[in-house]
Amino acid sequence: MNVAVAAAAAVLSCAAAPCVMSLRNPCESPALPAGAIHIVIAGYKENTCFTHYLWDMGLTNAHVFVYRRRQPEKALQSWRGPCGMLVQERLLLPNHGRDIAAFHSHVTEH
Repeated sequence: MNVAVAAAAAVLSCAAAPCVMSLRNPCESPALPAGAIHIVIAGYKENTCFTHYLWDMGLTNAHVFVYRRRQPEKALQSWRGPCGMLVQERLLLPNHGRDIAAFHSHVTEH
């Protein structure tokens, strides 16, 4: 059974920190099976700079879902990080400004 962890989101910004991947913490060990933990991030503006925070967590085999609400014409992206982490972008339209909608959508899908 997957565990869903919601990270309620705001507009994520790189202004305070550069987009640098640095693993400060070692990978969690023993590790959960791949995909056993889900992290849900609801965002408004596309911004991949948040990933350096995720990488620092060292959540081995975590699957991160980033829900964005703009630019439906732009292709969805995915990233691989250290410790077997996988980030996948999802599109959630229409945009009603309700961040809880991303969590609800994820729970009903998974």
